[in-house]
Order: sequence, then structure tokens, then C-alpha cells
Amino acid sequence: IAADGSKIILPKSLDVAEEFGTIPIIGNGMNDFYCSALFECYYDVLNHIAIGSILAPGRSYEVNLATQLLDSTHENDLHIYDRHYASYEFLATLTQRHKNYLIRCPYRSFKEINSLVRDTQNWSKVVVLCAPKSQRNAMKEKGLPLEITVRFISVILSTGELEILVTSLMDSSIERQEFRWLYGKRWEIE
Repeated sequence: IAADGSKIILPKSLDVAEEFGTIPIIGNGMNDFYCSALFECYYDVLNHIAIGSILAPGRSYEVNLATQLLDSTHENDLHIYDRHYASYEFLATLTQRHKNYLIRCPYRSFKEINSLVRDTQNWSKVVVLCAPKSQRNAMKEKGLPLEITVRFISVILSTGELEILVTSLMDSSIERQEFRWLYGKRWEIE
């Protein structure tokens, strides 16, 4: 199940602005606004169908919308997310809700990634992540775990670019190319 969000520009009217909010346009002598929505969708990449979606105000946060859609998925689904979803809180939410996931990570998202970026021979690493100190109280209030076990994977794209993925899949029989293929299925919804 791949997730993605898209901004949608809506007709400019008071009713639409009241429902979805406005985004200011400031600069070049302009002082105006436009109306927009954020469309978040969970898409079954193997059967090519949308299984859940939300149309929310344009200032909504994709990760919050993806969290709301988790109930539209099944226990054995694999959730595939782009780099905008790579945060401790979202990983903890998925872990707590027993959801399998595969998420692309920006290099700076977790310090544990550094060793995989430098070492292309060791492409898989299981680590225990701790909630950042600045987020611990918020995690406790939300009932989320303060430690989670994840697996970081490095994959090499056909361009030679190195991508880092984080996953809940600990099965060591899954090969590096299979992770690349799995994450590649997400690109089909872009």
C-alpha cells in the first residue's frame, strides 16, 4: 500500500475558503490568497486501486492524514512511504499499530544512517531507535513507544544513486534487490 499526498488548487470562493482555508500570496506587489486542499491517498500498487483517501484543508500535514488512513488497511499490508514520512513519531505510530512499513529516508533523518551511506558492502542494519529527547514527553502523552527496533537498508538505483530505506521487515532472507523493487512500486503512483 503506497501513500502519497497532492496539493489541489481549488476555486477561489468564500465557501471554499471557509471549508479548506487559504494560502497567502505575498510578493511582487501582490497581496492575495488562493484556496487549496491536500489530497492524501492509500493506493494498492499491486491491484491498482485506491483503498482510502482524505481531502483535507491545504495546510494539513501529510503524515497526520496518513495516520488517519491507517484503519483502511489490513494487518499484513506493507505500507510504502516517501521521505516526507520518515520521522520517529510516525515510525513509532506504525510500530504501535502493528503495521509493516518501508520508508525512504533523507540522509539526515536518523544518525544511524551514516554508516550505511559510507559502507556499501553492509547494506542492512538493525538498530534500536530512541525517541529524541525533545519529543519524549509528546510520545508519552500519545502513548507511543520510546524505543523501537527498525532495519535500515541501502539500495542502489539504476542511476547509481544510493537510497536509504527504513523498514519493519526483519526477515534476513529478503534480498537487497527485493527492497529496491518493493520501494520502486511506490513510484508508479507519482
